[in-house]
Amino acid sequence: MKYTNRIFYGIVFTFVFNLVLAALPPVNIDALKKQYNVSDAEIKSAAETYLNSNPAQTVQNNKPILNDNGVISEKAVEIPKAAEIKQEPEFRSIIESKFPKELKQFGYDVFNQVSLTFTPLENIPVGGDYILGAGDELIVYLWGNIQQNFNLIIDTDGTVILPKAGKVNVANLTLSDAKRIINNLMEKYFANFTMDITLGKLKTIDVFILGEVKTPGRYNLNSLSTFLYGLYASGGPTKIGTLRNIQLIRDRRLYKTIDLYDLLIYGDKSDDIQLKKGDTIYVPKIADTAAIKGEIKVPAIYELKENTTMYSLLAMSGKYTRSTYFREVNLIRRGTDSDQFRLQTLTFKSYDDFINNSKKIPIENGDIIDIKAISDQIDNWVDIEGDVLHPGLYEYGKVQNLQALLTLAGGFNKTAYLDRVEIYRMTTSNMDEILPINAKETDLKNISLEMFDKIKVYSTSELNKNYNLSIQGEVSKPGNFVYYQNMTLEDLVFKAGDFKYNADKEKIYVMRKMTTSNNKIIEVKNNEIKTFVLQPLDEVFIKSVRDFDVAGTVEIRGETMQPGIYPIYKNETLSMFIKRIGGFTDEAYIPGIEFYRVNNNLNLLQSINKTSSSNEILVQNIMSLSNFNRIRMDAGALFYKNVMDEDLKLQDKDSIVVPPIPQTVGVVGGVYNQGMFVYKENRNMQYYLNDAGLFRKDADTPEIFVIHADGTVSKTNDFGTGVQKGDIIVVPTKEIKDFDLVKTILDWTQIIFNIAVTWKVVF
Repeated sequence: MKYTNRIFYGIVFTFVFNLVLAALPPVNIDALKKQYNVSDAEIKSAAETYLNSNPAQTVQNNKPILNDNGVISEKAVEIPKAAEIKQEPEFRSIIESKFPKELKQFGYDVFNQVSLTFTPLENIPVGGDYILGAGDELIVYLWGNIQQNFNLIIDTDGTVILPKAGKVNVANLTLSDAKRIINNLMEKYFANFTMDITLGKLKTIDVFILGEVKTPGRYNLNSLSTFLYGLYASGGPTKIGTLRNIQLIRDRRLYKTIDLYDLLIYGDKSDDIQLKKGDTIYVPKIADTAAIKGEIKVPAIYELKENTTMYSLLAMSGKYTRSTYFREVNLIRRGTDSDQFRLQTLTFKSYDDFINNSKKIPIENGDIIDIKAISDQIDNWVDIEGDVLHPGLYEYGKVQNLQALLTLAGGFNKTAYLDRVEIYRMTTSNMDEILPINAKETDLKNISLEMFDKIKVYSTSELNKNYNLSIQGEVSKPGNFVYYQNMTLEDLVFKAGDFKYNADKEKIYVMRKMTTSNNKIIEVKNNEIKTFVLQPLDEVFIKSVRDFDVAGTVEIRGETMQPGIYPIYKNETLSMFIKRIGGFTDEAYIPGIEFYRVNNNLNLLQSINKTSSSNEILVQNIMSLSNFNRIRMDAGALFYKNVMDEDLKLQDKDSIVVPPIPQTVGVVGGVYNQGMFVYKENRNMQYYLNDAGLFRKDADTPEIFVIHADGTVSKTNDFGTGVQKGDIIVVPTKEIKDFDLVKTILDWTQIIFNIAVTWKVVF
């Protein structure tokens, strides 16, 4: 809107300025200012901006001209070079702003492109039918008995002066006729020569380009210039100027009306006639417009002519695409009895019905036609993929049972896994139902198919790659191995390079992943190795005879590759264990890993709580703010920086929780709006306290502390302190100020000891 106003003010200023110069009756400027709500200062500022944005425009001393139509011409301007032409700032015109944002007015962009590369006509070949006039230069070449060449410029009388022959009038002759006349005259004075005449510098013609163009005025153009060349020279029509009713005025009469859509849509340049001296190109304001969008080739805003129909508007837009849906077309039109736009859905029986009836539907100013698209979904297929000769989509009508589909698909490959062929079928709830079939034992002709069925045929190699086994401990090559059907524990040990000399063969542990509960640990004795059949994803542990028993079990939950309950080895550390089970997922928040171990001191604290009423509040607060089973550790330093001092040896019944990356920061305690808030990067404590409504009257602000995601606690009075993901800002209240809450949390083991000693002394 800012740029629109500036251009408008510039146009108003220029128009008024030229009227004054022309000494015409004065225009009611005050009425114009009142109509458009424009002040004198705004007009002056806009005019200066407008003129400064056109530095290449130089005003000559020619007086303005009034033609028979009463149109005042602008002052003559020199054509700026392409590099000097400044582009208009991008904005939606008043026409475009009334239609959907994605649509532009058709045809105007071609003039924006031309303005970047527009250069005057030079070195253009001239034909024999060229009409000579004042200013044209003739170059005469003579050879034979005489060797001479000379330049002749046609003067304002239309004549040139020949050696010995004198003056000869060539104005309004064609180049061919002028050659013939000059040759005949020269033959009277010279003999045995040959002559040729070419054109040098061509004359220029004055042409007026007025109306709704970007740079109206008088132009001195090359005499070979055409209508389009002149229009390009002016920058083309503005978006409130017509493209379909441009007038060429010659000899004070309307000579031709030109519709640029013929050129832009069909490439027809038949109306691009050559200009003559004194011609006027006049671009009136744009006529009615309508828009067409949707599934068509060129959605845009189009200028209308009389009797434009829906079909002709569709034709201008490039017609339909492969996906155009003709049965229902939306028409948005302003109601005749209201000031509201209304949507009307026009229904057609078929494509032919649409063509016939759309030719009868007139388009009105402001109409919007919305052409829908059909769905890309194919509606008569079944799909077979996997280990068949020709996988892909097939016509449902030809493959109504599984045997017919396999016949068209070339049958199973030799490597196909026939024990389980899966049919995925869409249910009424839009969920896939899996129907497994044993292709070895089933007559496939009896397996009917439904439209949109998807058949999956696995290969044996594919299944083997999808299901792995692992073996760890006292074997020569521990690691992961491909699973094969009916594979025994002996087979896996053989693939792992057999037992080491110190392997405990009497008791082998197999961890089996269960689908309905936690992992199951199975003990396999030595005499069962040959007959024990493995299942996919089994994990085998071979201990050493020196480590007769495993150290116990550990449970891990959360963002790990394989959560569950695992046996652990003696002296196995947290980092060794994480590596053994496959590591973390991409969503794991490693600094926030929670490590829990059964703490016997907790029983002492609980017994104190039950016995000592004097310490009840203190103990309750300690228990509410501390998890005494959790071991605080810097897991980020361990797993990111390999700081082994943070690596813990695992014990029986340890529990590990790997949380997902947190997205919040908590504020609790003496604030008005305690709760969880979305984490914002590089924000400090003050930011989150503000979100929480700041402090209540009972807030103990000097005692604020932060509980970090790794379990550690920091006390701070600096509200500019940075806050990390998962942190909880605690604002204590004055009711619990009787003891040092932060010190309690940071040094809880010493407090338990002190409470216990005091309790024994007192009681």
